[in-house]
Amino acid sequence: MRFKSITWFVGLSVILSVGLILATDLVILNAEGAEPDLYSEGICEECDEEDNINFDFEVIFQDDDGDPQDVILFLNDVEHPMDPDPYGDPVEGQYFYASFEASTIHDNDEFYYYAEDTTGNFVYLGNSDEPFYVGDYLGWGEKPVISNPYIYYDDDTKDYVFNVTYHDVEGDEGSLTLYLDNETNYREYVMNPTGGNPITGQNFQVSVPDSEINEDWEFYIGAEDSNGSYAYLYDPNGDYFEVRDVIGPKVPGDGDGGGDEGGGDKGFALPEFLNNAEVIVGIIGLVALGGGSAYGVWRRKKKHGRFSELLTQLDEVYGSFKLNPKRCELELEKMKVTINEDLKKNTIDQNNYSILKTRIDEIMGEIRSETIKSEVSELPKDIEIKIKDMLIDGEITRKEYDKILPIIKGSDMATDDKEKMKKMVESWVKEDQSK
Repeated sequence: MRFKSITWFVGLSVILSVGLILATDLVILNAEGAEPDLYSEGICEECDEEDNINFDFEVIFQDDDGDPQDVILFLNDVEHPMDPDPYGDPVEGQYFYASFEASTIHDNDEFYYYAEDTTGNFVYLGNSDEPFYVGDYLGWGEKPVISNPYIYYDDDTKDYVFNVTYHDVEGDEGSLTLYLDNETNYREYVMNPTGGNPITGQNFQVSVPDSEINEDWEFYIGAEDSNGSYAYLYDPNGDYFEVRDVIGPKVPGDGDGGGDEGGGDKGFALPEFLNNAEVIVGIIGLVALGGGSAYGVWRRKKKHGRFSELLTQLDEVYGSFKLNPKRCELELEKMKVTINEDLKKNTIDQNNYSILKTRIDEIMGEIRSETIKSEVSELPKDIEIKIKDMLIDGEITRKEYDKILPIIKGSDMATDDKEKMKKMVESWVKEDQSK
């Protein structure tokens, strides 16, 4: 009888042990599903209906199993649950947001992200030891200002010489880039300082051989100060400048080519300090220092051959598919994934990434603007401008859509055009939110 009791005890123990092992293995197996991922962190500046500025912290969560998840923003080590984009899908990559009034966010604030799926897998993007800084995404301090674009043609060198004025109230040094574009080509040129200082006004210049450009080309100029704040210069309507529209005499006001000091009918006057010999002599040292700084920026941006390769790929995408908007958008989305992966692998740096991302967004905006023009028989100018403003980053948010919808409805467009435009913009919002 005692033997039977021991046998039952041993048997029961074995059964319980096997059950415990199986249960543990099942939990482990459940937790060993697809590892989630977080990427494309950023901060977006938004305006609400009362024009109050808010900062939206954004991140993309991706899980091949499509598991539900919780995504948390740690801002200065305080937890903030993030809201999912209702149109998104975790399998494809789903945006998560957390919004704050701009007045409550500061450059030195630290943040990182944490996500956990329902099977127990979790992931960090950044962490408490190596957080992100708000200033790296919004720019530290005051944004720079660029103005007075002016071009002259040098008969001796056969160059188009581009000039622009750079201001920064904090005196931060700037790196400026000229972006040239036509229907089939896209080029960038680093501009170099030639006089003045950031506080009172600093002239930047770059020469482009006439073999690389025609007067029907378009351009815009970008600036980034030494604290990471940036600015872009477009024409008064928010479009690219046309080269021919800002060409003036070689030296404004000296009689070469005629005209007053304003630089001719189409030209823009260069800053007054450029005509002051004493100022020019006094800033030779600053010019040399600024030139060295610009050269350093150039070295940093060009050090990776991968960057040039990606720029070439982007040119090829635009040239090949610009007449096929849907295909072009698809290829641009693939390029976004590619540059995100390259940034993670450190085969391009943050500056390279920003340039590529900006260019992708601009092409996306151009493609969509042209699509609207081709689909709508008569597009009012005010709506066209508003759409271009919304598309400056290549995407349309739900808030932007909510603002433009009543304007479309109240316009003088034909009913059919209103409906076409409404559906088109709404489809872009859903596409953008599902990326």
